[in-house]
Parts: sequence; C-alpha cells; structure tokens
Amino acid sequence: MHRSSGAKAASSDKNEFLNQCRDIKNTLVGLLESQKEFRREMMDYSARVNSGSSDESDVEEEEVSYEEDESSSEEETESDDDEVVEEGASRVKPEVKRKSSVADPPNSETLSIWKCAVCGKQIKGNWHKRQNHIGFHEGLKVSCPVAGCFVRFFNLSRHLKMHKLARNDLPSSEKAALQRMLDGIEEAAMNCELKYFPPTSFISFSETVGKDGVRPFCKKCGRRCTQLVSRRDHVAKELNLKMDCPVRGCPYGGRNSAVSRHLKQNHGKNLQGLNRAEKERFDSARQKLHKKVDPVMHKFFS
Repeated sequence: MHRSSGAKAASSDKNEFLNQCRDIKNTLVGLLESQKEFRREMMDYSARVNSGSSDESDVEEEEVSYEEDESSSEEETESDDDEVVEEGASRVKPEVKRKSSVADPPNSETLSIWKCAVCGKQIKGNWHKRQNHIGFHEGLKVSCPVAGCFVRFFNLSRHLKMHKLARNDLPSSEKAALQRMLDGIEEAAMNCELKYFPPTSFISFSETVGKDGVRPFCKKCGRRCTQLVSRRDHVAKELNLKMDCPVRGCPYGGRNSAVSRHLKQNHGKNLQGLNRAEKERFDSARQKLHKKVDPVMHKFFS
C-alpha cells in the first residue's frame, strides 16, 4: 500500500517535470519566433521607408567627396555582409565609401543597438553585425574557397586579399561552395541568436546627433549628411549655388565634391595635382561658396 502510493507520487512528479519541460520548450520556441518576427518587421520597415524615398536624379551630386585631408572619409562605411571580425583584432572599416542617394530613416535597423547577453558588448547595426558577433563567440570560421589553401578564418575579404582576389573573382564552383558555407554559418548564428541577443537585449535606436553636435538629417528633405563638407554641399545644392572648375577654359560648375570628382574624371587631376594658379582658383571659389552657405546652414542642419 505504502509502496503503491510512493510510485504514484513519483509518477506524478515525473509528469509534472515533463509538463514543465514542455512549457519551457514552448516558451523558447515562442521567443525565437518573436525574435525572427521582430527582425523581419524592422527590415520591412527599412525597405518601405527606403522605397518611398526618391533617388537623386543628378548623379554628379552624389555624396562622395575627393576632399583633401580634412574629409578623407565623408560617408559612413559598412562592412561586407559576409565579413566577420577577425579574432583578436578590432573591426577595420573598408576602404570603399558608401554612396547613398536616399536619406537613412532615423529608426531603421541600421541604427538599432543591441547588447550581447554573454559579454555585454553593444552592437549597432543590422542582423549581419550581430551575426558577426555571434560568429566570433561561437568560432564560426570560413574555410578558404581557393583550391590548395586550407586556412580557416573569420574575415573573408581580408583573407582573399592575400590571394589578390575579391569574392566576385572566384570561379563559379568555388563561389557556390563559399555561399553554402556562408549560408551554413548564418543558420548556425540564427540558432544561437537567443543565447546572445534575446528580445530583451535590444536597447534602443542610436542617437541621431553627430559627434559635432549637429543632427545629420536635413530639416527640409531628410537627407543624411554626416560630415560638414557634405552638409555644405547639400545646402549649396538646395540653394542652387555652384563653384567653377579651376581649369582655365572649362565651363563646368558644381559643388565642392562634384568639382573634385570632375577634376579627377575629366582632367585626370586630384586636388594635390593642381598647379599653383588652379589651386588658388579652387580655394577662392570654395571660400566664396562657404561664405554663402554657412550663414544659412542652421536652416537645414542644427
């Protein structure tokens, strides 16, 4: 009798334990689905905002600058989607500047900030930035797709440079094999996402005020200009102000970055390659443009 009641109690405890395990499993599955849905909604929001903005029709006015040392990195850069932080090294910004003809929405996923639940590091940016961080924790390395090379590494682009190759230079078979590896790494990172970035690890969207205390979004049109040189060019464009090409006999006129690009593409010169007279004309034209732009800058950026 006593033995029978004990068995019943043990069976009841076992059933209760199994029910609790099922509840925990269902909770984790629900959290994972919520995480995926949250990321999809953020990406859909970014896509809707970006598609609703019109591209700049004037290619010459893209926010790309060949400015002198004072603005060697006008636009913010983004790492390749498949690039993972190299173990023991800090993230290195790629050399290519991002060309943006659409104002980045202040609440887009690129401005989201997440805090890693394992190490506490804050990660700003889209899913691939968090994927890279998870990959570093989990040791998700990529095997070199080049035949005869058996190195495994975190940073794809940097390693391929050792072979003097870019990803698009690979033969189709190696490119396909590489894509399969990258897909596998992304899937593995997604399976670990709740461990490092559960929904509660989302902190906020980053501040939209730049290091110089100026909000980078134009108050008139919403275009994003992170550097002073790009803000000056943008305001000059809004006011339809231009500076002349410093090369004698050339009728071209444009904003600072457009003239710099024009010099390189049409005259084969950068600013350092101008002769003394051309350099003086360029500096004079730029100063005159700034004197007209700076007094009204606050109407567009503040």
